[in-house]
Amino acid sequence: MSTTPGVASPKIQTLGWINLFANAADQIATVALPIVYVSKLAGDAGDTSILTMAATLPLLLFSLPFGALADRVQARSLLLVGEGIRLASLIGLIILLAMPDPSFALIALLAIGGGTGTVAFQVAAPTLVAKSTTGALRQQLNSNIELARSIAITAGPPLAGVLVSVAGGSIALSVGATLVLIALLAAIRLPVIAESQAAKRRIRDDFSEGIRFTLKNPWLRPILFVSMFFNLGWYVLLGVIVAWASSELGMSSIGIGTMFACYGVGMIAGASFMKRTGTSIKETMLVQIGPWCGFTFAGLIALTMVIRDPSILFVAFFLIGTGPIIWTITTITIRQTVTPSSLLGRVSAAIMFASAGGRPIGAGIGYLGFKFGGYPLVFAIALALFGTQAFLIGRTALASEQAPATQESAT
Repeated sequence: MSTTPGVASPKIQTLGWINLFANAADQIATVALPIVYVSKLAGDAGDTSILTMAATLPLLLFSLPFGALADRVQARSLLLVGEGIRLASLIGLIILLAMPDPSFALIALLAIGGGTGTVAFQVAAPTLVAKSTTGALRQQLNSNIELARSIAITAGPPLAGVLVSVAGGSIALSVGATLVLIALLAAIRLPVIAESQAAKRRIRDDFSEGIRFTLKNPWLRPILFVSMFFNLGWYVLLGVIVAWASSELGMSSIGIGTMFACYGVGMIAGASFMKRTGTSIKETMLVQIGPWCGFTFAGLIALTMVIRDPSILFVAFFLIGTGPIIWTITTITIRQTVTPSSLLGRVSAAIMFASAGGRPIGAGIGYLGFKFGGYPLVFAIALALFGTQAFLIGRTALASEQAPATQESAT
């Protein structure tokens, strides 16, 4: 049975559960792979940066094509295909890590497959929410979805650390594959949205229209640029942080998992804050919290070069979870408010392409920074990038004016 666009279906609430299981699996793989490569296969920060770059490369390659597809086909179908690719990727990694001398190139290739599932979900989910909900229900569902993701990011990393320490990388990834399978089965229950018949267009025109609308809109344009600098800085650090924590601060696999769990705890705190009090605070204030938390995060990471205390990393990761999740929920709601539903997939993809697409570039910058200047250069680059996005946010319409609803969104 299909659902009329804009009319909420109880089945759409399944998105929260799907997000929980899919993100838990993603976090287990994200944490387990670098730990395995550093501790079991003698890798360094350069290797983990390349793995991070591979896992995030689909954000750069597939954001625009998937965005166009989300406006042409059922977003539910796109999500199902993405989770299927993620499952196949994890199964491949399980088989590969069971071999005595696994190929690094193949590991990186399969990491690309896992990232493809992430792109499909991030494009399809906002489109499904926007086409099946309105008003306060929409923001509530966005908060629920992000809260589920926060719980997954809290539970996934320490679970990955424990599983790698006790049972090995293959078992950790097997748990991840099981969670993806559950998400895939749950996604089958998502509603089919009755789509209006659209004129046939060249996919290249779809790309350009989404980018053009985003760049011209005074609320979407700053979201794009602030997110771009944030993601560059975040992945410059994320590519090397496991090696830094392990080799320089002496943290164990469980300690590293706990560090990432602090990120998830921060996300839960931020999402809970938004669910309870977010609607009573102006968007112009909410959007500034994330960028400044990011800048503080980068400063704390740099501080560990002087004060080699792992607890500083726990505080830093808590902040990078709290602030940005407030940013994410607020800006997703703004995006859904100012964008016509017929353009939402393409606009979401344009923002993802320019912002999250910077993640593999950030990991690549981290790799080059480590090779040419070691950790001090990497941390300095990240601090500069986070500083840029914190500087930008206060000089945009987001920080001074409330975003108006489009005529289509308001009806």
